[in-house]
Amino acid sequence: MKMSAAHPSILALALGLSLAGLATPAAAETVIDFDDVDIPGDTELTTFSPYQEDGYTLTATNPPTGFSSGLVFYGENSIFYAGSQAASTFAPDNAPFNILELTNDAGTPFALESIDLARNFAFDPAPTVTFTGVKVGGAEVMQSFTVTTPVGVAEFQTFAFSSDFSDLVALRWGQPILSQGLHQFDNIRIQAIPEPGTAGLLAVGALAIGAARLVRRRPGLPA
Repeated sequence: MKMSAAHPSILALALGLSLAGLATPAAAETVIDFDDVDIPGDTELTTFSPYQEDGYTLTATNPPTGFSSGLVFYGENSIFYAGSQAASTFAPDNAPFNILELTNDAGTPFALESIDLARNFAFDPAPTVTFTGVKVGGAEVMQSFTVTTPVGVAEFQTFAFSSDFSDLVALRWGQPILSQGLHQFDNIRIQAIPEPGTAGLLAVGALAIGAARLVRRRPGLPA
């Protein structure tokens, strides 16, 4: 017996479920805020190891040597405290700068929303910080922010990244020498866009098979 065409409502349901399964997943927001760092006496803590938080890794290197450079974390009892527990890095006078790099541990592309910046010390020169985003495929985008708080004011400013800072595999920026103005940073806001999972595609396939079986079980059709 020739099987009749599927009912339009069932085809529409199968198509809708398929499109829902293939749609771009919602972005997951992460804020790296360093609040979980245990700082003795809430003063300062220096480490020469990469810092990890919520699936992201932050490393600091000294370009002339290639070795790890120290990450410094400031608590509320530090003279460098600018209103929230934050991070900085060394900037020795015999090096042009130190490089900070942020990467996703899972290798998933991410987008940058914003970052909080402050003078490393309230009386340091006003720092200009240049960020380089490395995209999937190797292309790079750049954006610079200048801290404009008055000298002597220990306070963070929030700077928003442009929409170009998406589909990134790494974010890099430098800490220059003292005379050019050092900075500290906090609250790195990130959007991670997960790739469609195999499980989701399998679920769509199972729903389509179920819809087909409902059609075949209509009265007068072979099971």
